[in-house]
Amino acid sequence: MPPVEEGNFSTEGSVHLDALRGLAALVVVLGHTRALYFTSTAATQPLPPASQRATVLGSERQPPLPQLKITIGNEAVMIFFVLSGFLVGGSVLRSFRKNIWSWSDYLTKRLTRLWVVLAPALVLGLVIDHAGIRLFGPMSIYGSPPGQLIVKGDLPASLSLPTLLGNLFFTQGILTVNFGVNESLWSLAFEFWFYLLFPLLAIVFLSRSKPPARLLALGGFTAISYFIGLWIMAHFPIWLLGALVAWLPFRLSQKTARRLALSTAIVLVFAMPLMRKAPISIYQAEWVFAVLSGWLLYVVKHLTAKRRPDWYSALSGFFSRISYTLYLVHLPLAVFVCGLLNRPWHIWPKTGPNLALWFATDVAVVAVAYIFYRLFEANTDPVRRSISRFMTRRKVMI
Repeated sequence: MPPVEEGNFSTEGSVHLDALRGLAALVVVLGHTRALYFTSTAATQPLPPASQRATVLGSERQPPLPQLKITIGNEAVMIFFVLSGFLVGGSVLRSFRKNIWSWSDYLTKRLTRLWVVLAPALVLGLVIDHAGIRLFGPMSIYGSPPGQLIVKGDLPASLSLPTLLGNLFFTQGILTVNFGVNESLWSLAFEFWFYLLFPLLAIVFLSRSKPPARLLALGGFTAISYFIGLWIMAHFPIWLLGALVAWLPFRLSQKTARRLALSTAIVLVFAMPLMRKAPISIYQAEWVFAVLSGWLLYVVKHLTAKRRPDWYSALSGFFSRISYTLYLVHLPLAVFVCGLLNRPWHIWPKTGPNLALWFATDVAVVAVAYIFYRLFEANTDPVRRSISRFMTRRKVMI
């Protein structure tokens, strides 16, 4: 749903979707920055070792791994996955329903959406990480000290050109590691390949294409599934859940939808700490959040009444608009600030001044992310239009 624009009306449901997307981004930021200073289980665990993935997915052939629990970051990313399926998958379904599907139009929209922010974010991470390593040294957070969950392994090795290119082309967790300190990049690989898988699936089952085209789409789906592996493919049904919600018909009254939206949101909030203590695997806990998020989206999409912009609408729209940029740039910025403030790295006691300083660093990160948003993400539509005009001219010349 589009964010609220100043002076315009917006539906009640779109405002709540903006709020959900913005809050999910803030939860990731607060979880990561908390883990930089205080004892925390907020860091994400995106890709267990290959030998452990069957256990995480529920196989009984290996011993249980109780340390692989869902984290606050994973919880928020599951909300993002379902939202992405709802918005992107829903648009794909509408295109097929209207028989106006176009790979060129779709890929232009999706790749500009991803790369306009991702490319400069990777450059920013490269510069900041190298500066942090040089300025603060191995005794800082950049030395991957034990007791923290953000900076992992040999950081200089993860800043190589092959790793940068791998992250630019969405193969982190498949062929390369995440670039630098930016562990948040793992979910982009999931998102990108889901963006390709879903239209291929739609061509097979929903399009009016001839059998050879459907067979080719099925082959592409199979090849991508094999390439990305079991762990990423296991999350594709979570993304599909969002697309299913977009496809489901309206069945609820406005009054019922409001009541269900409030109650579901409350359950979702209380589920976040409970699932981190529940005796279930990370994958099972992720599905709990996927189902709750999917139900919340289904309820919220019924709220079609017009809503005048107010402080809630404005705040929701602001954080929704910057959510992608904030997600991509917050970790390099936050780790650099941690290197500046917390040397040699150690766990801070949770005193009032320390908590206030942590909160101030979060405000600073959001402020810098907003500047980055204005420089890049806010120009996504002009870039997209320029590419579309260029492609149109080439077609005319041909």
